Amino acid sequence: MSLPRFPNENLTREDAINQILSSIAMEKVGLSHIINAEGEKIQYILGTLEGSTPPAPPTIEQVLSVNESVKTMLETVSSNQLLLKGKMADALSATTLESKEPVITIGTDGTWEVDGVSTGVIARGPAGPQGKMNASFWFGFSSFTGDQLTINANTVIPINEVITESGEGDIVNDNGTFTLVPGSYLVSWSLSLQSFSGPTNIQMYANGKIAASTIIAGINLNGRGIVSSEEVITMTLQAYSSGYVRLNTGTPQIDMTIIRIA
Repeated sequence: MSLPRFPNENLTREDAINQILSSIAMEKVGLSHIINAEGEKIQYILGTLEGSTPPAPPTIEQVLSVNESVKTMLETVSSNQLLLKGKMADALSATTLESKEPVITIGTDGTWEVDGVSTGVIARGPAGPQGKMNASFWFGFSSFTGDQLTINANTVIPINEVITESGEGDIVNDNGTFTLVPGSYLVSWSLSLQSFSGPTNIQMYANGKIAASTIIAGINLNGRGIVSSEEVITMTLQAYSSGYVRLNTGTPQIDMTIIRIA
């Protein structure tokens, strides 16, 4: 036995709903034929069916048996009618709108668009500036032999022996006075010295202004600061004191690292 087939296999949602309603109507027509046949069954047993007469008058038992058969069939038909009624109500309440995947894009104004309509939500911000692929790096130290080196107050602490230097001229050192191209730099240093006037500030200057300062009272100091400018930067490390400081003996007494970070 072959399976039933729809007349058109490429159905839209609206076509499918119409097909369901048509199938409900066909089932109702079929049930009406069953009800009509049951009515004719009773007419036949009673001898009232036009054009047909039973061979002998039916007994009471036969009439009751036919009545019970018709009753059972009508109960089954009624149950099917209730199912068809619910099916028809669901089909009539179903929407005919086609469902589809929304098309999400980014508009010319940078906002998300759904099916061509802007949501007002920013999808992405403007592109930032291109960063440096290789940050400039400088490392140097000073090591003085013999007597302790005396550094007077408010003078530049010398750093003159370079171990590593790179950056294609971004960072230039002249015995402790650094010239840096515009940008942002992380500067860290380590000093081993003694103050002869009490606690002393070791200050990092950038273009004449203090960029970082650390108070020391002992003989070892580690400092760090960030300098940043859109103009050329002149940077120094100085000891602020009413007297002077002396570097301790040993190697090295001073080292500094400068890394360009932007």
